[in-house]
Amino acid sequence: MKKKLITIAAAFVMSVLFMSTAAFTAFASPKYVRIKNDPVAVRESAGTSGRYIRRLHSGEYYAYLSQKKADNGVVWYRIKIGDNQTGWVTSAFSVLVDSAEVGRIRVEAELVNVRKGAGYQYGTIGTTPKGTVFDYFDSKKDDDDNTWYRIKYNAGKTGWIVGTYSKVVKKMPAADSTASVDIKGKKVQITVGPVNIRTSASTGSKKLGTTLGGKVYKGLASKKDAKNNVWYQIQYTSSQKGWVMAKFCKIVKDAALTQDNSAKEADAGAKQVQITESPVNVRASAGTGAKKLGRTSKGKKYTYLGAKKDAKNNVWYQIQYTQSQKGWVMAQFCQIVKNAAVTKQVEITVSPVNVRASAGTDARKMGTTSKGKRYTYLGDKKDAKNNVWYQIQYTKSQKGWVMAQFCRKV
Repeated sequence: MKKKLITIAAAFVMSVLFMSTAAFTAFASPKYVRIKNDPVAVRESAGTSGRYIRRLHSGEYYAYLSQKKADNGVVWYRIKIGDNQTGWVTSAFSVLVDSAEVGRIRVEAELVNVRKGAGYQYGTIGTTPKGTVFDYFDSKKDDDDNTWYRIKYNAGKTGWIVGTYSKVVKKMPAADSTASVDIKGKKVQITVGPVNIRTSASTGSKKLGTTLGGKVYKGLASKKDAKNNVWYQIQYTSSQKGWVMAKFCKIVKDAALTQDNSAKEADAGAKQVQITESPVNVRASAGTGAKKLGRTSKGKKYTYLGAKKDAKNNVWYQIQYTQSQKGWVMAQFCQIVKNAAVTKQVEITVSPVNVRASAGTDARKMGTTSKGKRYTYLGDKKDAKNNVWYQIQYTKSQKGWVMAQFCRKV
């Protein structure tokens, strides 16, 4: 009897140990799968014979659900790839990571909107400028196949930015807090935002203001505080020096210096403004009280002309609204596309239209064309009467000119 009781007790202890170990294992299980290669196929079942769903890309993170060995012994991970969709990826091209490990993403366009959810239909919670680098810990596709990344945005908030205007980057090493760095004469770029600028190298010192990710300042000095954190002294404004924690910035070589009090929020080298909401008012000047010229809709693109802040500190973009009108749209309703595709063709909109050897009604007529015909666009020019003409590739060997009022760029 005694032996039986000992056996039962031992079995109970082993059972408890097993349960404890199982519970610990479940708790400690990795929460995400990080894609290592580019591209990687996600499949409907565990194995190369599973139906292909879509591609995933290096650096993306997906919620881990379970794992399974295929017939050839290779482990496959089941991941969440949408609100109601799961799939399988091979461990040969992905890796399990703890939920504490995150990816890094850098903003590649000017003033990208941070949204409440993964889609343009969600409201904005703010904007972030070009060059800002965020931690992200989730990604998903919307109905239009755009990839969105969930980021740690500000003061405990999280938000989503679209991959169209950002780029996954390698995880950056943590800032070295064991030694100061000589930054005198170098350029310091803020990598997250907003970040506090203080009067001295301490979190307890007076706050001068805040700055945003992507801003670049002249470096003056570096120093460690009582907790061994490194701080950089920067030229905050033309008359003010300030201190920022080194872990929120990086030293850069070739970046234009930007003062925090600058109203310029966009790169003048950018070519087009793309509307991201519908409808959006186009106004005669930079302000909600300005005369409304008309409305535009999501997806439309316009030539970018400049940027300006209104009295409430909202950023506005000036665009070429029509051929003869310039207008202003609020930056929060659009994105600047740095390398927008240039118009490739001219489509004839009436019949018949004369094609001439140069830009003018008196120029030699090379022939005629008709409505619906398309030609490669080569450039444009105004004649002596201020009429706009488009140069086209009329035939394989001939270039010609057509009046802009009888065609459109496509």
